[in-house]
Amino acid sequence: MDDRRLALIRPFPVKTVELGVQSFDDRVLATSRRGHTAADAVGAHRRLKQAGYRTGLQLMIGLPGQDRQSVLETAKTAAALSPDFVRIYPTLVLAESPLARLYRENRYRPLSLETAVSQAAAMFRVFSDAGISVVRMGLQAAPQLAPEKQVLAGPHHPAFGERVRSAVILGRVKEALSGIGAGGQIRIDVHPRLESQLRGPGNRNLRRIAAYFGLTGVTATKNAGLDRETIRIETGGNWREVALFPPAGGSPDRPV
Repeated sequence: MDDRRLALIRPFPVKTVELGVQSFDDRVLATSRRGHTAADAVGAHRRLKQAGYRTGLQLMIGLPGQDRQSVLETAKTAAALSPDFVRIYPTLVLAESPLARLYRENRYRPLSLETAVSQAAAMFRVFSDAGISVVRMGLQAAPQLAPEKQVLAGPHHPAFGERVRSAVILGRVKEALSGIGAGGQIRIDVHPRLESQLRGPGNRNLRRIAAYFGLTGVTATKNAGLDRETIRIETGGNWREVALFPPAGGSPDRPV
């Protein structure tokens, strides 16, 4: 995205430009043969902002040579650029790709679904805390991405974004409850739209909260009067409100 390319799109009614950055780790970019550096991406984003465009950054987890620390550093660098929104995609091994050859040769190991959700949740937290919209997590479902057709390996899940948000909620609840005494029961009020994310698959989040704090029980109660991004936790007769996802700047163009 240099000055010549900016000049090409300037006459058209373009308002938003997304950059396929994927990572701000030069080692990961080189290993993945992306063909650009972190500095290239920073410069491209700066020029777009100076030209008045709304910007989006596409980022990936599970790339060759990438670890959790690299993912977090990429998220922090991206957040510091203040894009209007981001998308987070897990790396999948697609048939007949160079990555498929590395996978078959045991030179690349894709993330497990659990690890991918954990890394994406950590990345999501960075952007959420910075007020930056995450408009998609995980690839959109498509026939050509059916595991029996194209995806050889990797954390492909039709509700990947739902699982990531559920992991973020679990982390927020644990932080809100830190310091409480063991034993007893707690009640969590949640907007109906977020109930499944609070509970997690098969009520797993509620069980984990109970086990982590030594509680005898955790109940989740739907409360349509709550803000969709807030929960209320009752412990020992006292209530506290917890903001799950701080308000993001700008409105997303697609739901997560």
